[in-house]
Amino acid sequence: MKKAGPVLIIGLFLLAYTYVFAQEEAGIVTVPNRGLIKGKVTDTQTPRPNNIGGATVTVQSELLLEKPISATTDSAGNYEIPNLPVGEYVVTTSKPGYDDSMEYVTVTPGGEAFHDVRLYKTDTLISFLSKSVTLRWLGIICLVVVVTIIYIIVRRSSSETQNR
Repeated sequence: MKKAGPVLIIGLFLLAYTYVFAQEEAGIVTVPNRGLIKGKVTDTQTPRPNNIGGATVTVQSELLLEKPISATTDSAGNYEIPNLPVGEYVVTTSKPGYDDSMEYVTVTPGGEAFHDVRLYKTDTLISFLSKSVTLRWLGIICLVVVVTIIYIIVRRSSSETQNR
């Protein structure tokens, strides 16, 4: 009886395998050859990132013969791009006021590729200077030195003109 257990398990496995193989040959069972990419878009603010609604997520690949596929995030920052052929894709995420993000994502047969994105706010000159205190003080010191040198040069030239 001890030998009947493994033989029975192997026999059931072979029976199930031949059943599935026969259905595939008959076209009854189809192996999914498509997948989807989904995820969430957030910003990089600290201490807790915020969800970004209205961001555009674009998927490009050589597998897509037509133009790229795009989706827009909902108010919670979630997006989903279904029915993609299996392969590697370039996923670009963009929103005005943020730097664009571009990464590679692989879609597997029948699988879900989770791709979360964190966007950085675009720096303007004023926001950059407000964040960099050291650079601001260095600029103020340089400005004072330059104004002092110009004042000394102008004063010397005017005194030399008066002496002539």
